[in-house]
Amino acid sequence: MAQASYTLQGKIALVSGSAMGIGAATCVELASRGARVIVNYPWPCQKNEAEVVLHKIRQSKGPLAADAFAVEADLSTLEGPPKLVQEAVAKTGGRIDILINNAGIAIMEPLENITSEQWDKQVNLNGRGLMLLTQAALPYLSQNSRITAGKEFLDKIQPMLDVTPMGSRMAEPEEIAFAIAFFCEPKAQWITGVCMGVNGGFLMS
Repeated sequence: MAQASYTLQGKIALVSGSAMGIGAATCVELASRGARVIVNYPWPCQKNEAEVVLHKIRQSKGPLAADAFAVEADLSTLEGPPKLVQEAVAKTGGRIDILINNAGIAIMEPLENITSEQWDKQVNLNGRGLMLLTQAALPYLSQNSRITAGKEFLDKIQPMLDVTPMGSRMAEPEEIAFAIAFFCEPKAQWITGVCMGVNGGFLMS
């Protein structure tokens, strides 16, 4: 049997908004490549989902899978991003090697029905939260660290969770996670300023 290749062995990976969906799948993918993963969930009501993700990480058999842990922090607040980073580095020896800015929401309402509260929540999380989290993490990132959904705000994954013409199906979170993990690989360090479309050929139709 071929020996597993842990290309991210020893790396510390912080994935925001990772109690479900693409974030959860990204945690498992990074752990399977050898990274120690920090799961983030926003509210106490999602703690069980975060525990499920931790269980899946441990099943990945990565060398640091057992060391994964979860941190509750609402990134739409001013306090959430620094809280997440401080609790993370307190357990990792003051280091973050990979930061995945995954947390985000979309308002699925007609324009005339959107409230100012909904709009503020989306802008505060998707815009300000990303900036504050990256800002809080910067002192703990080394020169060779990776930031995705901006590696140094430079690399971005553009998933398209829609029916694809080639496969006539929805994309799976694991397929998006594979692309995210690709940017985190040491051999991808020369790839910057890229927005990768993960869309099953949709944009070629």
